[in-house]
Amino acid sequence: MKKILIAILIFFFPLIVLAAPAYVQDISGRGASPKALTFGSNTIAGNLIVVYMFTESNSDVLISTVTDSQGNTFHFINRGTANATQFNTEEWYASNIIGGADTITITAASAVTIDANITEFSGVNTLDTSNGYTGGTPDNNPSIALTTSVNNELLTGIIVSASGNPSAGSGFVGRTNTGNGFAAFYLPEDSNGTSNTAGSNPVTFTVTASFNGGVAAAFKQVNNTPVVGPAIMIIRSFFKVRGFLTIR
Repeated sequence: MKKILIAILIFFFPLIVLAAPAYVQDISGRGASPKALTFGSNTIAGNLIVVYMFTESNSDVLISTVTDSQGNTFHFINRGTANATQFNTEEWYASNIIGGADTITITAASAVTIDANITEFSGVNTLDTSNGYTGGTPDNNPSIALTTSVNNELLTGIIVSASGNPSAGSGFVGRTNTGNGFAAFYLPEDSNGTSNTAGSNPVTFTVTASFNGGVAAAFKQVNNTPVVGPAIMIIRSFFKVRGFLTIR
């Protein structure tokens, strides 16, 4: 019996380890709507693309569509603004992407300049939760609340600051941005490589005395359901070879 239990431990449990969320690549840019951004390397089939953006306007200019050259479907996540109507900030995503060379095009509802970042991640493909943030008065070190449902989710977010230059919060990694556009700064960030537990997991930024707006979202890992079928087949074959089991 001890040999049988050891065999199960060796052959079964390695098959249910989850893929860890990981950053792959990103690029940022600024320009008139529609704004196109192209990844520097081919994307990988099954991965996740997150698109962070804001519109350079003192009025609420929204994003109408996000499309790409692969034919992936992009979904709106959430939005926020700085000081009620300034710098509409949005986050979109596409999961289980087709993979390959990819150009993403962001189109606003009216003529406006768009600042954006596109980031590819592996190991995650399901949106769990999101939140929008609007700062009505100058605030220091904004925090966007998220409540996640499982451990070790990928936490993502973007902050737009009307005057301060933001940096990543503790446990987060800032990604590329286009600097100061239209008297506003922005920063996309994520929790790549940082573990977390289900529950309260705010996305935090460091910025001083500014009107801030932003979005945060959390994504679940790939393969949250164990692959039991192949494991059982391997175990049955192992026992059959050693004479423990007769399979009809």
